[in-house]
Amino acid sequence: MSLHLAHASLSFSTDVTVDTDAPFTPTPDGLLPVVGNAYQVPRDLRVAAAWAGAEAASLFPAATLDSLADVRLETPALAEINPASIRPLAPLTAGVPTDGLRVTDYACNPLPLRAGDPLSIVGTIAPQGSAPSIEAQALIWLTEGCQPVPDVPSLIVPFVLGSALPATTHAWVASAIRFLRPLPGTRFAILELEVVASLGLLAARLALPGSPLKPGVLTATGTNATSFRQARIFESMHLGVLGEFDAFAPPTLETLAVANPASALVRGWMRVAPLDFKGARATSAFTQHPGGCACGACGRKG
Repeated sequence: MSLHLAHASLSFSTDVTVDTDAPFTPTPDGLLPVVGNAYQVPRDLRVAAAWAGAEAASLFPAATLDSLADVRLETPALAEINPASIRPLAPLTAGVPTDGLRVTDYACNPLPLRAGDPLSIVGTIAPQGSAPSIEAQALIWLTEGCQPVPDVPSLIVPFVLGSALPATTHAWVASAIRFLRPLPGTRFAILELEVVASLGLLAARLALPGSPLKPGVLTATGTNATSFRQARIFESMHLGVLGEFDAFAPPTLETLAVANPASALVRGWMRVAPLDFKGARATSAFTQHPGGCACGACGRKG
């Protein structure tokens, strides 16, 4: 298992007269305990990617409005290097992004996190006049290492939710999924994931039986869905195996909504590879990198 998706949000509406740092509020997460405005890192992990966004008026404001000028990751291990800014920031429409391209990719040189350290996300509010109500979202993808992709034929498996979503926002909500075609009775590696929703959803992740890690992606939501593009890091098996499951114990889908999703239609697909395929062998997840890789798993050097 290689990847875990976590979320934090910022709600800020106070006038400022100097640059002001405002901590994001971590969303409760099964892997990462929350203490104050920080996650507690349970074991040595690394940051593979990060994303942050706010309503367009907060990023590209008129001269009379305060703005969100910077978002960064803060933890003692990173302070020894430099605070890691999340750039570029993504403009949101009704709380969701128009595309998934504005992801800060650290996969070739993941940022270190030490067991027991706090991990927080901080935004800098720049004074430019009056303060709008700044609502911002941030996502981080954590990894414990790259698991090479098996060199076997893969399958695209579409799925839908087994029931309607509740009217819950800013919390992970678990739902059973129903595959739209039967799977052979074997164990599968998950190579890619995509989730589409009619309204309300920001992100989705898979809860895998027996694993605390929950790989996920930004969702393609509403009118943005037809033209939504994921960042390259989530395509072409760039991150290796996202997780594994047995056909008799499929994963559940956890969704994160920023607006009432009770009437949302949600569907998705996974690219999976059978792990008992005859002649299977491991191949690097990073063979398509244009340059060298410092992940330590693929053997390539810059």
